[in-house]
Amino acid sequence: MKVAAAPAASRRKLLDALVARGTQPRATKEHAAIARDVTLHLATPSPGKPFAELEPMFAAAKDDRTRGRVLTAIGTGADPAAKPFMIELVKSIAAGTTKVERGDAYGAIGAYFAVVPDPATLGLIARHFAAAKAEGHDRWELTMLLVGHADASHAADMLAALRTTSDEEAGRFVDYFARFRSPEATREIRKRIGKAFETAHFELVIGIAGMGDPDVVAWATRKLATKAGDDRWIQVFAIARSPLPAADRVAGKIISEHGPDLALLIGGYAQAHHPNVERRLAALGKGTLSAEAAEALQQTRDARRGAQP
Repeated sequence: MKVAAAPAASRRKLLDALVARGTQPRATKEHAAIARDVTLHLATPSPGKPFAELEPMFAAAKDDRTRGRVLTAIGTGADPAAKPFMIELVKSIAAGTTKVERGDAYGAIGAYFAVVPDPATLGLIARHFAAAKAEGHDRWELTMLLVGHADASHAADMLAALRTTSDEEAGRFVDYFARFRSPEATREIRKRIGKAFETAHFELVIGIAGMGDPDVVAWATRKLATKAGDDRWIQVFAIARSPLPAADRVAGKIISEHGPDLALLIGGYAQAHHPNVERRLAALGKGTLSAEAAEALQQTRDARRGAQP
């Protein structure tokens, strides 16, 4: 308790004192046990340790498993002092000169730069992503990092990266291009799905709606005019995600009817990126909703708050 309550700068000194007391020839069993526990703690990599303690562990690591554990602690710990180290890691991965396991490196990079911003390094990561081409789930952490944290300055690099993605990865990239719309990105997604909205990967269908594609809105509108089906939620989500006036008109109809599609529409707004969303949610919050729609509204509001940087 005394160590935990002490200022961070003095904790190591206190821990070293506990080890010294427990390793004295006449140390009590209790003090010896504390010394063993502290020694183990000091030798174990964890995100709570500062980079100054983790860097020597990384340098001293004798095998890939230990090196990976230390690297994971550095990445998830997100100590700002580790930034030069992490930038060099990205450069070595891009150059193909790193001795770290690729999966460990990607995980650490994804965790670190999601917390410690560095636009220039994100650009390098996007270019490496494109150059490395498809590597399956090994690069999933990079996918989530880029989609969540790249900005408008990365548009060209993100477009190049999109062109190397699997459909599963592209289903995440569409969220970036809903925020930073690109005719080239829309053409890339349309090339993959054509007009086969009913059979295409659902995330691409919903995603291209968010990117402003009018054909998917027309398709969803036609389908919603028919009887309900198992894929109706995809059509409602496409309407919710679309920034187009035509989609907002359909959304208004769904809201006025207060039917089973309303909870779906509200859920679809959770990851939408257009001005109609907040207006619609505010109006819904002032009205009377079914229990299902009210729950969806709370979940959507929570999700949108959680997505704020």
